[in-house]
Amino acid sequence: EKEGLLDPMKEGSIVLDPHLCDALFQGESHDGPLPTHLQRHEVVKRFAARLNAFFLMQGGSMKKGNIVPAKYVTGPGGQKTPMVPGVSIKTENRRGHNCTILRGLEILGVDPESFAEEMKVAFAASTSVESQTNSVGKKTFEVMMQGYWDKTLAQHLHQVYKLPKVCIEVHAKKGQSEKNPKSASNICRS
Repeated sequence: EKEGLLDPMKEGSIVLDPHLCDALFQGESHDGPLPTHLQRHEVVKRFAARLNAFFLMQGGSMKKGNIVPAKYVTGPGGQKTPMVPGVSIKTENRRGHNCTILRGLEILGVDPESFAEEMKVAFAASTSVESQTNSVGKKTFEVMMQGYWDKTLAQHLHQVYKLPKVCIEVHAKKGQSEKNPKSASNICRS
């Protein structure tokens, strides 16, 4: 209304000035000239479809919210859908030792050093933190724990840090997954 883009002749129709037309149609192939008028709902739909998705991470143990750009996954038919950010738990064998790698804590606002210290006490396992720089130049952290802790770590993140299960990716290779806890068979309880 302020810019005078409402068409007085057609109710609910918007006149497309060059800037709005570029925002809605730039980069698309068109047969013939671009439209000069569009319905309001069509303008909103086209504009929203051209925006990048972001997620607001908050709640649980986070002190303040964190806005994170979405990563996209290409689905069937080439349609891109935004993926919810989260942590990645992976089991590996490094230098002949079994280990569990946790990535993505910085997105959740959790300090990797204090988290590694907490896991060292909770799981009685050796932990270390490595900082890496990704392709965009952003610093990421990797928490490495001695042994296979994929199931217990995922359960701990869900119960203690209130992280939804959809935000926890577990990649354990066959044979490199946490074993079920052993129980003593020679104990008689009365």
